[in-house]
Amino acid sequence: MNTMKTVFTKLFSEDKVELGKHEVELAVTAAKDYADKSDSLYKDATSKGESNKKEFFSKQAALVKPLNELRPQVYREMMDFIKKADDLGLDGKSLPQTKAYEKVISDIDKRVDFFNKEYMPKL
Repeated sequence: MNTMKTVFTKLFSEDKVELGKHEVELAVTAAKDYADKSDSLYKDATSKGESNKKEFFSKQAALVKPLNELRPQVYREMMDFIKKADDLGLDGKSLPQTKAYEKVISDIDKRVDFFNKEYMPKL
């Protein structure tokens, strides 16, 4: 009985050591698999996120584009008005119509700035 007990004790203790090594190896392999999967998922997410951000930026820029294009039109018309007023001997820059043009340009600038602050992605 004593011999049998010794054999079983050694048999089970050796298995435990061997199983322990396998468990550690499996844990290392599993951790590496999770790390690889994490890296892959992160790369996919950042790639798609970057693409989405660019697409969103493009769409948002298209929304404010007509307002941005209006400003130089108003400015050119104001400058033409000033020139015509000056040709007539008036001080075109001091006329109320010029002030109205300047207010429109200022309002456009404020609206574009507000839109950019509120609706454009922060890059």
